[in-house]
Amino acid sequence: MDILLIDNSNIFIGLDVDNRFPFWPFWSVRFDYLKFAKAQFKNVRAVKKILVGSTPPPKDDFWNVMRNQGFDVPLFERTIFGEKKVDTEIVAQGLEAIYKCKTPGRLVLMSGDADMEPLVRRAHKESWAVELWTWRGSISSEYAQSDYMEVKFIDDVQDDFVFHEPTDADPFRETLGEYKERKERERVEQEKERERQRVLWAEKCEQQRIQREKEFELQQILAQEKLKREQEERLRKLIEIKQKREAFWKKWGLPIGAGGTASLAGIAYLATKILKNIRPRF
Repeated sequence: MDILLIDNSNIFIGLDVDNRFPFWPFWSVRFDYLKFAKAQFKNVRAVKKILVGSTPPPKDDFWNVMRNQGFDVPLFERTIFGEKKVDTEIVAQGLEAIYKCKTPGRLVLMSGDADMEPLVRRAHKESWAVELWTWRGSISSEYAQSDYMEVKFIDDVQDDFVFHEPTDADPFRETLGEYKERKERERVEQEKERERQRVLWAEKCEQQRIQREKEFELQQILAQEKLKREQEERLRKLIEIKQKREAFWKKWGLPIGAGGTASLAGIAYLATKILKNIRPRF
């Protein structure tokens, strides 16, 4: 049988060390111990799972949830001097489980506290494969130099097992990895939307440019047609004037020059004719 021993306070405190998760909604976080157990052991039901901690606030049902998930949950009252007896209980529970097992198995200990060192040393002596899971910032120097156990860091797997508590604003549970994936999807979608807006803006600008060119071209055509009509109107008036002049001189029987204008001789003849028709009144 394998054993999973968890120092809840050590893991929980490590969640908040150095402002590890300074972004909302990970201001209130937990570690998913059951999911971790399922990831570590093929048959999690056959594992002795022990979670030791301090008596929580009355409204916190975390411990009952863990009991319902198959964990042994020894609890101790938290005093004004802090948490007492927890480390001792973890060592005692671990030794008891080790000596009850006829065949050595695998001991997974979640804690970086140096008080667990006697348990780790005894388990190694009894041929147990010992794994220590701890935060990088919480590991004891004795464990860091140890050659009789495998040290692994929760920091490397936190995306899979750290989750934020549901809130009124976010009424769902989400692991850190799921949050990062969601944020990445949102970032990609925002990038796509910005690119879509950029393309739409470019298309709109291009359409406006084409429209302006068409309007300018139409104005040019209209201006040319207007100029052409004005030129045709001037030509028509010139022709009309010419025709009237020619009709006038023709009426009086005057010769018309090549340019449509009466010659000087014709004008003198006309003047003489008019004078002859004038009769004196006396």
